[in-house]
Amino acid sequence: MKFLKIAIILLVCNIANAQSFIGYTSDNYSGLHGVALNPANIVNSKFRTEINLASASSTFNNDYFVADFNELFSGEDFDDSRTEPKDNNNFTISADVMGPSFMLNLSPKSSIGIITRGRVFSNVNELSGVLFENVEDNFDDNSDFTIEEDNFTITTHGWAEFGVAYGHVLLDNNQHYLKGGATIKYLRGFGNAYTIGSNLLVDYNANTFINGDGQITSTGTIQYGSSNAFSADGDGDFKLEDNAQGLGADVGFIYEWRK
Repeated sequence: MKFLKIAIILLVCNIANAQSFIGYTSDNYSGLHGVALNPANIVNSKFRTEINLASASSTFNNDYFVADFNELFSGEDFDDSRTEPKDNNNFTISADVMGPSFMLNLSPKSSIGIITRGRVFSNVNELSGVLFENVEDNFDDNSDFTIEEDNFTITTHGWAEFGVAYGHVLLDNNQHYLKGGATIKYLRGFGNAYTIGSNLLVDYNANTFINGDGQITSTGTIQYGSSNAFSADGDGDFKLEDNAQGLGADVGFIYEWRK
């Protein structure tokens, strides 16, 4: 029993790390946000109907910045003492915006809904924290250093969703209860970009020139690219391409043992 409790805790933690609207999607009154997690939540909801005008969720996970929870609201600036640079730091940033959406109980055993969402994810994997902080400081360092970076990846992608959801109670005999749901989604891509580095060696000599400017010498391979949703001249103009679209689906079930 103790092992089972530990396993459940770990599973819940992994789900929370991967989902938007953390701490809200599993609530009995989560409504449309619970449907985004599992389409089966749309049926037998606590709400007969729900309308969402706009709501947003954002997450930031990393092992580089360190802060006490109370300090986040104190207005203090981050300094070097609040960072933990390693050979393979990781960052994850996500944003999820739910636009105009609604759900409606057709009967005690069936419900329908429409959900619109916009989502963006960005991941930085196994990037040297020392390299990151020096790039952030424009290599304004008074001491020499050498950084060996084996492999790192940086990816960013975003898309919009327009989904139609339906749920139905499949079994209800007082002791065993089972409901299922599905969301069919039209997907429209905003764009994506990536950077891949391999066998990177960065050597910084702080006092190469008389004026004190340092010299950077690097070897290795860095690849980068982006989808056609971004302008080729790099001015940041945003445009959608006709082929950046597709279909998707979410399917979920919920079983309850009502002893």
